[in-house]
Formats: sequence, structure tokens, C-alpha cells
Amino acid sequence: MPRFPAPACEEMDTTLSVINQCAQQALLSFMYSNLQYPQEARQNGNEGTVVASFVIEKDGSISNPEIVKDVGGGTGLEVLRIINALDQSG
Repeated sequence: MPRFPAPACEEMDTTLSVINQCAQQALLSFMYSNLQYPQEARQNGNEGTVVASFVIEKDGSISNPEIVKDVGGGTGLEVLRIINALDQSG
């Protein structure tokens, strides 16, 4: 299975499960540090979960990003921006 490219995780001398957990934490850290909640959503009180789907290709690139559920106020566009940033981070 593909995982977020986190060099510190890949260099760990431990089990695959621990490496995967480390990479998952690195992914969440990347997302939290890059996410910018849209001003329009703040002003309108838009809250909730945006659901997105995308495909991770064999070469690690991301294709077919799309929003499955949007809460409005630009939140879906922000999630797409983060997905595209993921594609650039590897």
C-alpha cells in the first residue's frame, strides 16, 4: 500500500506497522500545517467534514481528485488544494 513519503519514518528500524503509523502521523501533520480554513466558511459558520476521493498511482502521483461531500464556503476547494499539495510534496 502507498504511504505518505516521510523520510524519518522510512529510516526507522522497526515493524512495517510502526512505519505506517509514523507515515500516517506525518500526513496528518502536513495537512494540519497547510490547511487554511476559508474566510467565507468562517463568516458563514460552515462546519463539518469534507469528504474527498483520489487515486494514488503506481508512481506515487495523485489523480482524479474530487469532492464527494462539501460543507460549502470554499471548504471543498481548500481540500482539493491540499490534495494537490500532497502530489507536490513527494
